[in-house]
Amino acid sequence: MGSQLAIYEPINFDNLFTGSCQVIQNTPRSFSDKTNIANSPIFKETIYAERFLDIIVSRGEIFIGYPSNMPFEEKPNRISIGGKDPFSILSVLGAYLDKAPSSEKEKLTIYRVVKNKAFELFSKVAGSKFTAEEDKAAKILEALHFVTVKQDVAATVSDLIKSKKELSKDSIENLAKQKGCLKKVEYSSKEFKFKGSLIIPAAVEWGKVLWNVFKENTAEELKDENALRKALEAAWPSSFGTRNLHSKAKRVFSLPVVATQSGAVRIRRKTAFGDFVYQSQDTNNLYSSFPVKNGKLDWSSPIIHPALQNRNLTAYGYRFVDHDRSISMSEFREVYNKDDLMRIELAQGTSSRRYLRVEMPGEKFLAWFGENSISLGSSFKFSVSEVFDNKIYTENAEFTKFLPKPREDNKHNGTIFFELVGPRVIFNYIVGGAASSLKEIFSEAGKERS
Repeated sequence: MGSQLAIYEPINFDNLFTGSCQVIQNTPRSFSDKTNIANSPIFKETIYAERFLDIIVSRGEIFIGYPSNMPFEEKPNRISIGGKDPFSILSVLGAYLDKAPSSEKEKLTIYRVVKNKAFELFSKVAGSKFTAEEDKAAKILEALHFVTVKQDVAATVSDLIKSKKELSKDSIENLAKQKGCLKKVEYSSKEFKFKGSLIIPAAVEWGKVLWNVFKENTAEELKDENALRKALEAAWPSSFGTRNLHSKAKRVFSLPVVATQSGAVRIRRKTAFGDFVYQSQDTNNLYSSFPVKNGKLDWSSPIIHPALQNRNLTAYGYRFVDHDRSISMSEFREVYNKDDLMRIELAQGTSSRRYLRVEMPGEKFLAWFGENSISLGSSFKFSVSEVFDNKIYTENAEFTKFLPKPREDNKHNGTIFFELVGPRVIFNYIVGGAASSLKEIFSEAGKERS
């Protein structure tokens, strides 16, 4: 009996392909939606030193800054306080200075801010209702306040060598001034005002050390780590004693530079002796909502996450806001919906950015974005540099007013993120600049819901 071939029905492979694909982003829950923030990285590693400018009275005038001139500056290193009654700044800040204000205006007198008293005021206006006088004093103290951070001198020298810049005494002095420059010191009221820039004294040390190092050594010699250390020892003998030179522990020799912070907070701790000490750090996450008072949403005053509202933690420049309720930064509101062809949701995000989520049919998505412009990788995100110049997008003002272009910077590069791909497409992205039109749209959507 001859062999027979089995007969099989043809297989329809179309049924094996999925109709849609949900994209699950492996991201943590939004910080503003968390009640327990124990697993959230709140603080960054860098610790800053907090400082205040002095108030100087001399020869019938009053200044802020430093009593002596800088070696590489011809003009005095201070800013004049002007206005109708410049000396009244002393009475406003009297409770926070190291000495009682004096009527003597000719003799050189230096008033210094008592840090702990200033920090207590900052904590008061941030955590509870405050008076107009307290708010005024806090604003002046904030104008006098600045932070520094220690910077590795050896690393700075190495960076200068790598930059291959021509180093002269003038160029090194300019670099030193940049490291110690307070670019904007400003306050204004009816009674007094001041505005200008200053160079902190640490800039002098930067100039001395860097010049002494490069004056006695070539850039090629300083590429060797041991040669660089010896050069620093010679240029900076006050920081190197015999005990330091023979110490087994590696020491990093540093000098302070003026710094800027992101999401800065002041942390209060108590020592074993019952005294308070303060520590300044940046934060990764801090705010969670915006306040609503008498039905009006206040976009300018974000509220610190409830788990971080504590007298031992004060955000820089923060003021207590009396409010009826608050709205989470991650709360999405529907702002556009037309026959299910396109649905747009908006979340208020932060003070400087908004979050948008868009849902539309897959065919409409491809017609709008163009098949060739989409190149999906494993992350399911792509650059939209060409998408938002698309003719279809620009000609549909009815819905595109709800869809400003994504923010573009070194980190995000104008990307959008997919949540669903198939017959319907859902994606989201971040809008920078906090466009005023989106604020109005979000508020109007809230009215419709209430």
